[in-house]
Amino acid sequence: MKKSFLTIVLAAALLFMALAFGQAMAATGAPINISDSEFSRAVLRCASPVVVEFWSPKCPHCLRMAGKVDALASDLAGRVKVAKVNVLENRWLTREYGVEVVPTFLLFKNGSVAAKASGEMEEADLKKALGI
Repeated sequence: MKKSFLTIVLAAALLFMALAFGQAMAATGAPINISDSEFSRAVLRCASPVVVEFWSPKCPHCLRMAGKVDALASDLAGRVKVAKVNVLENRWLTREYGVEVVPTFLLFKNGSVAAKASGEMEEADLKKALGI
């Protein structure tokens, strides 16, 4: 009995630390990687707007956008959270939001998609396309 209670407490502490680390990364201006299981908490229930990039590590356009997405997260730190979803690892989200092209960027406000942009572009063009 004591052993399973200790296991639960340790698991809860590790989960809390992982969530706190993700929030700290968002606050410092770095994009956070999220999965199907984290999406609702990290995006849909987030009080601030969230830009989500659907990307693939096999996509050359996505790889070229990486630095621009990092810069976007840094520029918007404290106002807009920036998250990344790997489409190869999170197929449910990819289908749920109708992502057919990568990179695709969705801006979520109050749990709903407010804007969408697809393809490789400059950071300023991405901000303009998403209205941020």
